Amino acid sequence: MKTSNHPNKNDQPLLFTSAIYLSLLGGVLGILLFSIAALYFTKTKELVVGVTNLTSMDHVTPLYLLLFVGFCVVSLIGVLKMKRWQKSGFYIYTIAQLAILFLPAIWIDWNAFSVTNGLFSALFILIYLSFIPKMS
Repeated sequence: MKTSNHPNKNDQPLLFTSAIYLSLLGGVLGILLFSIAALYFTKTKELVVGVTNLTSMDHVTPLYLLLFVGFCVVSLIGVLKMKRWQKSGFYIYTIAQLAILFLPAIWIDWNAFSVTNGLFSALFILIYLSFIPKMS
């Protein structure tokens, strides 16, 4: 009988558990906020132009926001799989995070690339990558 090498529920590393729950929170909030933004798109455009240095949101459409919803869902699926110590979750999560990171740069312009988002994505991917040997 094959035994898994991942820790049991009471023995899970704090760093891994913390990253999982922060990723779950981020995924759920992303789905919720991007869904609301797409649903109330006209109001969202006014709000974004009013509180940022953007003067126009001509390139942003409801489809753009819904793509973020989709990538957040995929990311959430990856996190849930990693929570069960499934290695495939790491790859699903990483692909979704890279899509979330680069979609603004591709859709709008490279000026829309978020360095802060890139740093956090890299940090979480590296955290999960360090636990890959324990995943099955």
